[in-house]
Amino acid sequence: MNLQTKIIKKLESNGYIVLKTIRLNKSGYPDIFAFHKKLDDLFIEVKEGKDTLKPLQKKRIDELNKIGKKAFCYHTNKIIYPKDLHGNLF
Repeated sequence: MNLQTKIIKKLESNGYIVLKTIRLNKSGYPDIFAFHKKLDDLFIEVKEGKDTLKPLQKKRIDELNKIGKKAFCYHTNKIIYPKDLHGNLF
């Protein structure tokens, strides 16, 4: 099971409605949008292996956080961006 699938299953088991983006009208937005009635909505860019966070993806994460959303990049087993957010989803 790949990391995105694992994250989606975990979020759904915690009551989130989860959307995996494939193509949007604007580039750089996170891979996963997760919405919850009582908890923060999450916007997660998922990276595995040697894949790196691109400048436009950082910009989109920053834009989402600036308007009060919780957006971050998760790589393999931890949050890698933004640096002030720490944690493990599992």
